[in-house]
Amino acid sequence: MGCGDMNHGYEFNHESAPNPEGSHHSHKEPFPHGPCHPIKGCPEPFETVCIKTDKVFDSCFKSIPLVNQVGIDRGVNFIVVPFGALPASQKQPAPAPSVVEEVVAAWCLPPILVVDPPTYPFTCEIVGPNDVKVSFFFRFRFRYEDQDGNQWTFLSDVEGPVEATARFPSKAIEERGLRPLCEVRLKCTEVIIRNDQQELYVCAGAGLIFNLVANVRLHIPAYGYCVEPDPCVEVLEDCPDFEFPYDKFYPRQPKWEEDGC
Repeated sequence: MGCGDMNHGYEFNHESAPNPEGSHHSHKEPFPHGPCHPIKGCPEPFETVCIKTDKVFDSCFKSIPLVNQVGIDRGVNFIVVPFGALPASQKQPAPAPSVVEEVVAAWCLPPILVVDPPTYPFTCEIVGPNDVKVSFFFRFRFRYEDQDGNQWTFLSDVEGPVEATARFPSKAIEERGLRPLCEVRLKCTEVIIRNDQQELYVCAGAGLIFNLVANVRLHIPAYGYCVEPDPCVEVLEDCPDFEFPYDKFYPRQPKWEEDGC
């Protein structure tokens, strides 16, 4: 059956209609978003529709560590931050200490994926008969406390490009109309303090999903249009009406008993 042969529903409310077993299902209201009932499950769809969307034909997942140039030189799988680099990267109102002699504590902040073409592009492309390659840039950051009890936020320069390749079966790449779609998620897991070496080791990595997709027409069951969303939260451009509580000026009056003081 082609998409043109289907009966497309455009109304929210559908009168009950008999199913092949003779029972009736009434759809007076659109089915709300969210999980189905743990016992009853979801109601049966009341229409089939033809939609045009991206379909994933094949995919794979890969985890890689994030390292900077210093870490690459040493052959390690973490980011190396010398103490001497800490003050130079501060963007604080107060001046940073001239020398960080000791780091008392340090903790992760989420890394930032940098996409700013043409200088820092994000690319996902087919590079061979079976291979898909992703390339991206990032900035890492963390908080730390120095020997004087001051806390600072370190934000690195742009690092990269980070490159990774995934291999698919040749028939998957050769499918007509397929294109690569790459997803990147960055995560910092730990900041290791090495006061003896005057360095910090930032343990961070990337989760990569490589997809082969095509824009296709799918025939799927449906519950009609989505329900109306909740109203947006208003953003105040001016201060709300101000009224100072009167009882803040004077103590509360004592409560008198009915029979006297």
